[in-house]
Amino acid sequence: MGGDAFPNTKRVSEAEYQRVKKEVLNLLKAMDVQVGVPVEVSDKASLCLARGKDRPYGDVDFLVGLPEGRDREQVVTDVRHLLGSEGRVIKNDSTHSFVTKERYQIDLKFCKPENLPFLLAFKSNNDFGALLGHLLTPFKLKWSEA
Repeated sequence: MGGDAFPNTKRVSEAEYQRVKKEVLNLLKAMDVQVGVPVEVSDKASLCLARGKDRPYGDVDFLVGLPEGRDREQVVTDVRHLLGSEGRVIKNDSTHSFVTKERYQIDLKFCKPENLPFLLAFKSNNDFGALLGHLLTPFKLKWSEA
């Protein structure tokens, strides 16, 4: 969730973003896990184009509600295998990032299934979360998703 975990990745066009999102969503749903994708602003492509970026997406993010007892590593391995992805996986807390064969970054963020609706709402409004985090810093408080 940030799109810069790997060097030399490709930014993703709107059409490719939708294709990759659909493909990974179908893979994850077939694995019988709860899954969601944070909502993007509807005019993201035109906003990015106005700033000189013809490919508005740095990565494709997925939130995965994984029941207790299910193995995150196995889910990541299975998705990577089905996508034909090779290379390393970077883990940052509950987020596992990897690169597809087309050099697109995929982020799988794991959470408890009951937290998925909240996390989807939070990640869909990530600017608010960043602002809140900056406001809490002077008080030595930390905004957390847990």
